[in-house]
Amino acid sequence: MFANTPLLGAALMLFVASVADAQTTGAGAESAAGPMPGDVLFARVDTDADGAISRAEAVAARRTLFERIDLDGDGRVTEEEIERLRDRIYDMARLADAMLGLRARRIDSDGDGAVSVEEFTGRMTLFELVDRNEDGMVSRDEMVRARAIAGVR
Repeated sequence: MFANTPLLGAALMLFVASVADAQTTGAGAESAAGPMPGDVLFARVDTDADGAISRAEAVAARRTLFERIDLDGDGRVTEEEIERLRDRIYDMARLADAMLGLRARRIDSDGDGAVSVEEFTGRMTLFELVDRNEDGMVSRDEMVRARAIAGVR
């Protein structure tokens, strides 16, 4: 079917590894520093919120992943769809890298090539944009409105 099946395997194995990481850390596992890696994914896959991922939940998560990879929705994943998905992931990674670099340079107010905690927490442009009524707090309504404007559910 595929001349190069490792591409599909890699995409599916990425998900499996993420679920395995989520299962290892546990849904409610927290350290002194806060949530553990994998908690968000674990909660997303553990749809009945019972603190465990059942086989049915894992199958449902894999189906969702398959549907995201199946770009034309025909119920089959082709090499072309894998390539397009990989290209989108690379593009997003390059964009994120460029944005983080640009943002770090803008935040580095003293120009020493590093961002201190004071510089990092001092500029809260996004917070200020979302805080529409300028009361120094972001309400749920303000957050929902900002996410809708940004196209985020």
